Amino acid sequence: MMEARLTRYCETYGVSSLSLSVLLVGHGSSRNPGRARALKRHAQRLEAGRLFASVRVAHLEEVPLVPDVLAGNRGQPVAVIGYLANDGVHATRDLPGLIAEEREKRGTAWPPVHDLGSIGTDETLPRMMLDQVTTLV
Repeated sequence: MMEARLTRYCETYGVSSLSLSVLLVGHGSSRNPGRARALKRHAQRLEAGRLFASVRVAHLEEVPLVPDVLAGNRGQPVAVIGYLANDGVHATRDLPGLIAEEREKRGTAWPPVHDLGSIGTDETLPRMMLDQVTTLV
C-alpha cells in the first residue's frame, strides 16, 4: 500500500522516485515495542526495492522523533506517510503540524516536505485484510 501510494504521488506530480526520501511515521510506544518493529520491517521492504533515495522511520512519541529526522533530511524532497491506524488526533493534527513546522523552517531554500496522509485509512486496506484472512482459512 505504501509503495503504491508513493508511486502514485511520483507519477501525479512528475517526481522521480529516486530523488524522493520517504519517511514512515509511527506512534511509538515503549509499552508496545512491536509497533516500532513492524514499522521498521515495512521501511526495510521499501528500501530493499531501491525505488527511493532513502527510507527512514520516525515516531511521534519516542526517538527517533519526527522533527529530528526531518531536520536531518533537508537535502532531498521528503514524502511522509503516517503508519497510523485511523484519522485520530495524531493523523489529523499532530503529524500535519510537525510537517507544517518543518515546511516553515525550510522555506523555499530546501526541497519540500509532502504529506501523503495516514496508511490506516487507505481505501485498499479492508480488501487487503480480507485477503489475509481468506489466506489463513
